[in-house]
Amino acid sequence: MDFCAGIIEYNVITENHSTERFGVALSYCTGYIRGNIIMYHNGDALAECYGPMISDNIIAENDGHAVHNFYGSSTPICNNIIWGFRLAAIEGHQGRIVNNVILDSSGRRGYALRACAGPIQGNLFRDISGPGWIIYDTGDVVSNLFLGCRANYGIGRAFDGNVFANNTLYGNQATDPAATGVVSGSITNCIVWGNVDANGQPTGVEAGSTATYSCIENDVSGEPTNISLDPKFVDPENGDFSLQPDSPCIDAGAYVPEAALDILGRPRGFDGSPEPRGDGSDFDIGAFEFFRRVVGEGEGEGEAGLHSADLDGNWRISMHELLRVIQFYNAHGYGCAEGTEDGYAPGREAESPQRHKEHRGITEDTEQRGWVNPLEVTRSPLVEAYMKKRGIKLPEIPEQHIKLWRAWVTRQDSLKAGLQTGLRTGLRTEPRAGDACAPHSSDYAPQDWHISITELLRSIQFFNAGAYHRCDYGEDGFCPGAG
Repeated sequence: MDFCAGIIEYNVITENHSTERFGVALSYCTGYIRGNIIMYHNGDALAECYGPMISDNIIAENDGHAVHNFYGSSTPICNNIIWGFRLAAIEGHQGRIVNNVILDSSGRRGYALRACAGPIQGNLFRDISGPGWIIYDTGDVVSNLFLGCRANYGIGRAFDGNVFANNTLYGNQATDPAATGVVSGSITNCIVWGNVDANGQPTGVEAGSTATYSCIENDVSGEPTNISLDPKFVDPENGDFSLQPDSPCIDAGAYVPEAALDILGRPRGFDGSPEPRGDGSDFDIGAFEFFRRVVGEGEGEGEAGLHSADLDGNWRISMHELLRVIQFYNAHGYGCAEGTEDGYAPGREAESPQRHKEHRGITEDTEQRGWVNPLEVTRSPLVEAYMKKRGIKLPEIPEQHIKLWRAWVTRQDSLKAGLQTGLRTGLRTEPRAGDACAPHSSDYAPQDWHISITELLRSIQFFNAGAYHRCDYGEDGFCPGAG
């Protein structure tokens, strides 16, 4: 398709070949491109598309680029799974690249991102092989995960004037014998852990680079704001790189305005440790911000360990306290509100529904379209029959990546709402007023400012047990019973 102005969605576009060396599946299209599966082309998947959004697509096993914008399109690229590329996943793009999963386990060699000037935020890069760096000549790179990537000089270089902050780099390798680290330039608030050089020896930041407020394995820089302590990820073997409650990275970072949202779009700056760390901003080091599930009295200074629903602090969930959680569940969300009994209010904001929509930038058009999960497209009987007949198979994407991607796509907060409008004013890089507190303790799987039925049942379990107590092995940090 060429020069298409309409919306392109819910399609399987596959196995097309051009007589040109690098044919393009979609080019110069100016409408929404979303919810499509675009696979097995002998060239680029998308080129020079200038619509409001490229989102929720699976773009896999194409011989060229996933997205190639030689003339510099600024269309936001968000919530896509990009798998297998020979040249680069995205090249020449000027807009935001947000919340994508970019994988290349096929063994092809190409940059993940090249000559991309816009912010790179909240993405997962995994198992990518590159000829020089995994990302090269990019804009701000904040709150991303880089896992299991291999390139001559490692992940990339923070170019002068651009921010490289709050990224987590784990299990990567710099394959050139001359490389002395997996990242270079000026970096802040990053975790560089479990990475190796060409000889398989632990390595961190390239010699001559400047790293501050970072957790770096075997750091020899002498920089007093850095730490070389185990970051204490929750479960790195299974892809969970969030922080344990006793991680030394909690509150140990510096204030970086471009990184005000973590990889899941949650606002940074919650106080998660009792002692002062970092520069006092309470930013954590790494891609994930730690959220202590603690209720406060007005300003979040209450007794540590109490469940947010436990308003009287007696380690029991009473009927009226349970009804409060049910109210949040029925309202399909909750937000922070001063002057209420618990510091929260039902609804996404303590505002009228219309004002709330305006605040989130939702229009009638975006509400009608909703959001798309391209993995669900393959469940259509017609699509399944076509793919079976043609012998087409989707890439086997690791389950932990799907879980993380689903958490991004299904979030119901201001980050996602801003993306729904085509990011007319750009992705929000500051927390909204309603996020000025820690999430409710009932909101834990995931913490998305919405109480699900599973989370509600957990509160009912505490009510039925007559008491609850703190426990490290509980799914939400609590266990039923007096303890």
